[in-house]
Amino acid sequence: MNKQRFAACGLSAPPAQPRAFNSHCCPCARRRYTGNPRVSPGTASRSRKQGGFTLVEVLVALVIFGVIAVSVLKTMQDSVRQQMAMEERLAANWVAQQVLAELRVRSPWPPLGDKSELVPVGEREWQVTVRVESTTEARMRHIAIEVATPEAENPTLTLDAWAAKEE
Repeated sequence: MNKQRFAACGLSAPPAQPRAFNSHCCPCARRRYTGNPRVSPGTASRSRKQGGFTLVEVLVALVIFGVIAVSVLKTMQDSVRQQMAMEERLAANWVAQQVLAELRVRSPWPPLGDKSELVPVGEREWQVTVRVESTTEARMRHIAIEVATPEAENPTLTLDAWAAKEE
């Protein structure tokens, strides 16, 4: 009976060294027990028992997560920067409107020339430059109000307005 089993595998007798897996059968007996002739029993049982991720899968997942996290962080930084710039322009517009209202209250027909001053508003100071220029129309004057932070090179906001001389 044993000879028939070994003959089916192409062997005439059992191997000289018994194997730890199944000492009374031929070397190809391992394939019969796994159900898959290409996978050894140790590998098949290990892959069924372990359901975890490989190191490569974990590294790929970390790279993907890192790329997404960096892009979200950059988007948030840009959003905060834009929010701060918008708040600064809004405050500068409020300052310019206030200066224009004061200028019109003092004199409906402002004198020609430039005037620059520091205007404190809240906890901040603004450098305000008012320039009154003549226009091609003799009864009109152009008023340009530039508002900037004292350390800024360029104005945060420029407000243009016109004044008409009443007759």
